[in-house]
Amino acid sequence: MIQISFKDKEAILKFPKQMVSSAYVQEFLERLRIEAIAEKSKLTEEQSGELSEEFTAVRIQLSI
Repeated sequence: MIQISFKDKEAILKFPKQMVSSAYVQEFLERLRIEAIAEKSKLTEEQSGELSEEFTAVRIQLSI
């Protein structure tokens, strides 16, 4: 079961830990941070997606 709630300025997401790996959660959170930065910038949605893809590619290269 997945639960989401909001308190003050925070979103709280609860789900069984066996659903995803901790690495997946970290990657998901990084994507959220990128999206938040892109939303505040003057990037188009396409540019934002490209930036996210580039970030992911660099992250993968660094983890090898």
